[in-house]
Amino acid sequence: MTKRLRQRAARRARGERGAALVEFALLTPVFMLLIFGIIEFGFAFRSQLTVSNAVQQAGRVAATLGNDLDMDYETLASMQQGLRSLPAGTIKWVTIFNADASGNPATPCSFPGGSSNCNVYRYQKDALLAPPCDWVPCPAEAAGYNYGGSWDPGDRNVALDPDPPGLDDVGVRIYYSHKWLTGGLIPVSDADCTSPTLSDCWVMEAVFRLEPKVVSAP
Repeated sequence: MTKRLRQRAARRARGERGAALVEFALLTPVFMLLIFGIIEFGFAFRSQLTVSNAVQQAGRVAATLGNDLDMDYETLASMQQGLRSLPAGTIKWVTIFNADASGNPATPCSFPGGSSNCNVYRYQKDALLAPPCDWVPCPAEAAGYNYGGSWDPGDRNVALDPDPPGLDDVGVRIYYSHKWLTGGLIPVSDADCTSPTLSDCWVMEAVFRLEPKVVSAP
C-alpha cells in the first residue's frame, strides 16, 4: 500500500470513529429515557396491581359482612393488610358507598364528612393517633362506630326481595398518590393527591352486591 493510500485509509477510519461518537451521543439519551421509562412504569404498574388486589379483597369483605356494624372497620382493616408493601403516605382516602346501577355513589361523596350514601375515611397512620385504628374517623367499636358519613352499616339492605330494589351494592374506592422516581425525567406529573377536588389522585375501586342475610316473603 502506498503512503497516499495509507493516509486515505487513516482519514476514513477517523471519520468513521467520529460518526460513531456522534451517533452514540444522539442515541444515548433515547436509550436512557426508554430504560428509565420501563423502570418507572414497572413500579407504577406494581403499585396499581397492589392497590387493585387490596380493593378487591376489601370489597369482598364488605359484601360478606353486609349490615354488620363493624363492616366498615373490617373492610378498612382488610384493605390495609394488602397495602403494606406500598411506601408510607401513598394511601390518602377511602370511600365505602352505596353504588348505583353505574357503580358510582348513589349520592356524591363529600370530603371530608361523607354523605347519606357514602362514608369517607382518611388514612392517617400515626403512633399518637393510631389506637384504635389508623383511619379518621375510626369506625371501630372502641371509637363508638364513628362512621365517616351517614350510610350506617345497620341500614344496608341485605334482604333478598323478590322484586327490586333488593340487595344494596357496596363500592370501595381508594384515592392514592404516586411519585415518579426519576424526578421529572419522565414527562408525567406526580399524582400528589393533595387537591381538594382529588383531581390529582389515582383511583381504584371495586363494587360488589351484598350477600343476602334475609329472604323476604313473596
